[in-house]
Amino acid sequence: MTFQDEIAAMQSRIARVRSERDTWRASGRQEKYLEAYCRVEALELELDRLRQRGLVVHGPGAAALDATTDSPTQ
Repeated sequence: MTFQDEIAAMQSRIARVRSERDTWRASGRQEKYLEAYCRVEALELELDRLRQRGLVVHGPGAAALDATTDSPTQ
């Protein structure tokens, strides 16, 4: 798996858990909502660490490539 694949997979996981979180919030299941909220936060931290690791390993050019994966058009 390439660095870009890892970033994309992590972003996909975050989107899925955000959807779960929003579903729990709308249903009024506070405990489930809080669990999902914490998972989103943890995954976002993991994504930040992955990006930082990419900067160290792949150099500043990796950040520019990674920025394109955050684009809503892709």
